[in-house]
Amino acid sequence: MGLTENKASEEKEAFSPFILGSIAHALTFLIFDMISFALYISLERELADLKGIIDPKKFVNINDEGIGNWDVEAELLENLDDPIIKVLIGAMAAIVETANSFSNINALDWDVLFFDKEAINQASEAVDIMGAFEATGKTDEDIIDDCYCYYSFLDYAISMMILRIKYNTVDIYERDNEMYDDDFVTDSDGVNVHLLNDLRDTLMRRMQFTE
Repeated sequence: MGLTENKASEEKEAFSPFILGSIAHALTFLIFDMISFALYISLERELADLKGIIDPKKFVNINDEGIGNWDVEAELLENLDDPIIKVLIGAMAAIVETANSFSNINALDWDVLFFDKEAINQASEAVDIMGAFEATGKTDEDIIDDCYCYYSFLDYAISMMILRIKYNTVDIYERDNEMYDDDFVTDSDGVNVHLLNDLRDTLMRRMQFTE
């Protein structure tokens, strides 16, 4: 077993399944949120003819338990030519990849996680900052401004997940100032922290919006 696998195994044993489950759900919530944001933009631009017909906050496939998937919406967005949407699609792909890696590293059982209401509730709290963002842009310039603002909210939400991992608790709101420290993430932090921080770096690096 390699060093990374050893470290991942140690973390899996050290962290509460509840903490890990809340992070896994939170990453999923971010994907849904990003799709809603991308749909809003597409309805102001390339899909303007569908404005008023498609609700960017409602997903097509929601089952009786309230569990949804984004297949229809993702396929719609992936077929658009809008350069802004292409950046957002790339960001969603990065979050999906991180979520899958996080689940695999920690051997999470989604058959159980899907119905873990406490983890779901805590995941909602982890990303509740996203609910404070409201896209209002109508012009291309204002929509691009919305995108940069949205990414700052994304960065904050992922940083809050990192704090949960670092301190192995959901009670981290008084520590949120730490995310602005130069040593917020160090070499001694574990694989889960670095996985989430790599996601932050990837999103910021790809944040290049043009009309």
